[in-house]
Amino acid sequence: MSIKITHSTWVNVNLGAIQNNVRLLLKQARTPVMAIVKANAYGHGAVPVARAALEAGVTWCGVARPSEALELRQAGLDCPILLLG
Repeated sequence: MSIKITHSTWVNVNLGAIQNNVRLLLKQARTPVMAIVKANAYGHGAVPVARAALEAGVTWCGVARPSEALELRQAGLDCPILLLG
């Protein structure tokens, strides 16, 4: 059995919306917040999502694999990174 794929899927990520959401969360939480960017930020781009979240005030980033932490470091992000998996 073969399956013919006739369309592509995509997502448009509004990094400004991510930043706004982070700011709202920080205002309510009043505690440090971690951005979980494992699995390429669930397919949304780990580096741009992490960078946007950090610019908005996130303290840490969480990843599942050492290679994901390395990707953030190689992109110049120097925040604390928690390896979750």
